[in-house]
Amino acid sequence: MGREDWYRRKTWTEADQQAFWARFDRSRSAVSKTQYLLIQAGSLLLTGNLDLVAPALTIVDRLLDQHPHEAFLSEAHSTRARCLAVLRRIDEALSSYRLAFDARRVHRGMTNLAHLDFAWLIVEAGRVDLYDEALQMLDEFSGRAGLFPLHAYRDAAARALMWSGKGENGRAVAYARKAITASSKSASPFLHHRHLGMVNEIDQKIQARLFALAAAQPAVAADGASPRR
Repeated sequence: MGREDWYRRKTWTEADQQAFWARFDRSRSAVSKTQYLLIQAGSLLLTGNLDLVAPALTIVDRLLDQHPHEAFLSEAHSTRARCLAVLRRIDEALSSYRLAFDARRVHRGMTNLAHLDFAWLIVEAGRVDLYDEALQMLDEFSGRAGLFPLHAYRDAAARALMWSGKGENGRAVAYARKAITASSKSASPFLHHRHLGMVNEIDQKIQARLFALAAAQPAVAADGASPRR
């Protein structure tokens, strides 16, 4: 196992746990301990193995309880929210995303994609009552969302579906077209990383809805800004 692999484990057997915590306990840096827990929780979550979601949640809960560090609080709450969403504990997940937003407002140097995940969780859960809140979070935190085609796609597609659900068809059309444009990009804006952040996997049902919206009627709000209330 490499020097860094001990906190990027993809399995969580009894032996894995014993080895991880033994190395963890030898760490003296408070910041390092926070990072080790955050990375390990994320590594387990990203395996896609449902049996590893609960252990990932336990690890991030330990981080928040015993080793919180303001620079990583937003990402920790976001990781916790993603675990809860997989476990279908939707209301708890939404609450954790809100804590991620609060932490990000305090520590503005930290950026993540919690606002996109929050919006999509609300869309997928059919929480029309929270569409306004999701749109507000996208407006607040999506300043660099257009940097990668994938982020631009997720942002615009979520907005299109929510505006459609709110009956604002003109805005829905505008964002559907933005999403389709982002999904058709063949290169990222980075010269030496042309395939980074591309839209490689598309939900065909979502894409069909976007194409239907895009073909509907002339769009409004073509500048892409959600209206301020």
